[in-house]
Amino acid sequence: MTRSGVPIEVESFWPHEAWAGRAASFVRTNVRDLRDSKLAKCFVVVTHQQQIFDLKENPFVEFGGIINGVRDAVDAGDLVFHPEADHPDTLQRVDLRLGQHQRQDPKTLETFLEAKVFWLGFKAANAGSLVWIADPWDADYLGISPPELVREAEVLEARSIVRLEESREFGSAGQQLLLRARELETGSTTKGSDSSDKDDKPASEWDIFISHASEDKESFVHPLAEELTRLGLRVWYDKFTLKLGDSLREKIDYGLRYSRFGVVVLSPHFFSKDWPKKELDGLVALEVDGRKVILPVWHNVTRGDVAKYSPILAGRLAVSTSTGLDNVVSEIRRAIG
Repeated sequence: MTRSGVPIEVESFWPHEAWAGRAASFVRTNVRDLRDSKLAKCFVVVTHQQQIFDLKENPFVEFGGIINGVRDAVDAGDLVFHPEADHPDTLQRVDLRLGQHQRQDPKTLETFLEAKVFWLGFKAANAGSLVWIADPWDADYLGISPPELVREAEVLEARSIVRLEESREFGSAGQQLLLRARELETGSTTKGSDSSDKDDKPASEWDIFISHASEDKESFVHPLAEELTRLGLRVWYDKFTLKLGDSLREKIDYGLRYSRFGVVVLSPHFFSKDWPKKELDGLVALEVDGRKVILPVWHNVTRGDVAKYSPILAGRLAVSTSTGLDNVVSEIRRAIG
């Protein structure tokens, strides 16, 4: 199961293959989306440093590293899935991920466990099918310990969402989960809930909404989104979030409403386009009761340029991309706490 709600099947093909001209090898790996059986053919890169230091004492940790590397790629929107018969010859790169990730918040943990029990238990077999709650690979991926995963599942059990068996390490679908089966299957909700709050929306699904002009994607915005995601933040970014056939306006409205902060990349391109301005208006509307939402980033503009567009924005403390990506990321993390 992935944090982004995509259930996957991962199949690797051994042995390692040398990557010509690189200090690394790779393992061919197929990743299948269990919702529609589409496939992403990948190669998982294992550096020589990882082989010498991380895998020398216990080579079996590589299996978990492949799984979690694939999950990170799915969450970041880096993998493109194709019908198996139409899959291109090119393999997609995934990096081996060893060690524990950043700790996830309780809402993410609940949603993850709920989705895992639904897709890998109920949908794979039946309501009584058990899934491993105390999975150590899941624990590393979610930044917690297996016993903590069990405790999160016990909270869901108290709300009749999952049912734990005697050892408490395995769980199956509870009554409330089955009652919500249709919405979980269609992806119309990603929140854990019980019947008393099923009509409520979450306070936030994303930490950051990135508002930008499309012309600034490659030069700055895409690297920014990747780095923030790598640090464990939940980022609403169109390339990560939107899928073929989505209603652009509905998805953006939802993203604006359920994001804690809005990073606004102000640039000459931003000022010349209507759509980013509408996103900015939406973020301004969220700043009520003294709540700070907008985090300005200046990209190829000066204070004078911003002042011509909005004197109010020019008066806000901002960070400039001229100080480097690492500094921009650091200032954003400091601002959101």
